Amino acid sequence: MSPQTNILTHWTNTQLPGSGELFIDHVAFFVDGMDGASGALEQLGFTATPLAPQSNARPDGPPPVPVGLANRCVMLERGYLEVLAIHKETDNPLLIQHRDALARHIGLHLLAFSTDDTETLCKNLQSNGFDALDPVALRRTVETEAGEQELRFRVQRVQPGQMPEGRVQALEHLTPNALWQQRWMTHPNGARALTDLLMLDENPEDAAQRYQRFTGREAIDHDGAVLLVTDRGRLTIATPKWIVSRLPDAPLPPAPAFVACALDADIAQAHRCLEANGLTLNHTNASGFWLAAPPALGGVVVFADALEGVPWLRS
Repeated sequence: MSPQTNILTHWTNTQLPGSGELFIDHVAFFVDGMDGASGALEQLGFTATPLAPQSNARPDGPPPVPVGLANRCVMLERGYLEVLAIHKETDNPLLIQHRDALARHIGLHLLAFSTDDTETLCKNLQSNGFDALDPVALRRTVETEAGEQELRFRVQRVQPGQMPEGRVQALEHLTPNALWQQRWMTHPNGARALTDLLMLDENPEDAAQRYQRFTGREAIDHDGAVLLVTDRGRLTIATPKWIVSRLPDAPLPPAPAFVACALDADIAQAHRCLEANGLTLNHTNASGFWLAAPPALGGVVVFADALEGVPWLRS
C-alpha cells in the first residue's frame, strides 16, 4: 500500500462520475420496519423521500417485477443515504439477504459506488477474480413536481458472500434528475454530502485487497488503518480496537461490518437541530461531532464541515 498523501482530500465536485471515474454514490441502512426508521430519520433532522417499492425491469418490457423491498432516501447535494425495509413477500433472493443482514444487526449494510459504465465494470470485476453478476436494469415511477417520471438505473453486483461485510455494488444512473429532486435536498440538520464510510474488519489489509480489486484504486496507510479514496468519497477500514479509540462507546456490530458514515454539513445548524431533538452528541472538535443513530435505524452518523471533524480522519 502507498503512504498517505494529499489524495486524502481529493473530491470531484459533481453528482455523477465522468469517464473512468468511480464515486461513493450512497450507503444504505437495512431496517426491520420503515415506520420506526422514518421516525429516526426525522429525529436526525433529515428530509426523506416518500416510500418507494423497488422493482426489476422485464427483458420484454412492462410490467416490472416487484423485488419485495421498499426504500426511503435522504438526497444530498452529493450522494445520498438509503433506508431499506421489506415491503411485501416475493421470491427475490434480496429478501433472504435482507433478513440475514438484520440477524447480524440493524444499520449500515450496503455500499454503492457509481460508475458511468456498468458493462466495463462488470468485465473488470470478472478479470479481477470476482464472480460478477450481469448488470440489472431497475426502474420505477416517481412523482416529480412536473408529474410522474420513470427513474432508471443499472446495478452491478457480485455473488453474495464475496464481500462479507454487506452488499457492495455499483450503479449507473440514467435519469439523475428524477432521483435528485431539489424539494428533497434541503435538510433541517444542514447535511450536504456523503463523504466517508467506516468499515470494521479484523484484517483490514486483507479487506483492502478486495476493495482494490473491486474499485481499481490503490489503498493507502492511514495511522494504523487502511484508506481507499475514490474520485469522490473515502472508505476507511480498521480493527475494532482502532475504531474504539476514535469512537469510544459507539455501538459496534460483529466484524466484518460497516459502522459509520460521515456527512459534510453546516455544523452550527446540525448542532442546533439535533440537540433540539433530544439527541446526545459526541464532539470530535469544532469541525465535527458524531452520534449513534436511534436503534430503529442503527449505525453511527458523523456531521463535519472539515476533514479533521471526521473522528477517524483527524490528525
